[in-house]
Amino acid sequence: MYLPEVRGESRPSAGSSVLFHQVSEMRIFHDEGIILKTETIQNRGITLLRGMSYVFSILSYLQEEPICKNCKAFMDVLDSTRAKFIDTEKAVNKNRDIPQEIRKLLTNIYVILADLRIPENPMRQKILGNCHLPSGICLAKSAKGLYEKLEESTYEMEDSPSNG
Repeated sequence: MYLPEVRGESRPSAGSSVLFHQVSEMRIFHDEGIILKTETIQNRGITLLRGMSYVFSILSYLQEEPICKNCKAFMDVLDSTRAKFIDTEKAVNKNRDIPQEIRKLLTNIYVILADLRIPENPMRQKILGNCHLPSGICLAKSAKGLYEKLEESTYEMEDSPSNG
């Protein structure tokens, strides 16, 4: 939204000080809206980063699990979450004032990603008859599902009227 700047006159006319005051108030409200929107985007990035840390931690655990580590679902979740991480990482790193705890979280994600081993020939373990979890339950997909719910709720927070 463009707000015109009003320059003061050496001798203001009768209505010019009121106009300047109104435009100044509009500029303040507009600037506060930008700040709120920026904070909301930064908070959203941090929240998503926390969710990704959770997913990657679960995947790190699952790579040692005898069935999941060879499953195509494990690989699919790893690929899709890694792609989302790259975008979120860029957004979060734009903020130079990232709290130390969040920088540590980023470092932990890098360590987990470096340690994750990609299965050579992943196959759907349920289809092969190796996975006996109940129908509709997958450990890797459940972690991704939690992240997707988190992602959806942060978009709703960002779009709500109270956040700019």
